[in-house]
Amino acid sequence: MSQEAVATLMDRWTNEPGFKDEFRKDPHGTIVAHGISLTPEEEAAVNSMDWTGSHEELAQRVSKMMAS
Repeated sequence: MSQEAVATLMDRWTNEPGFKDEFRKDPHGTIVAHGISLTPEEEAAVNSMDWTGSHEELAQRVSKMMAS
């Protein structure tokens, strides 16, 4: 996943009220609605990731995903 895509998702996840709930219910729809541009591979990575837990846990998961 590109650094830009991760930064966009993490920024919105952290700073936009309601984004977390919206994203957890419908990741693809939320990505499209917010104008986040992901490649098919990036979207597959987003869809396969566990988005539960705290912000810190999520940041660790994203870091591990970026490293692979």
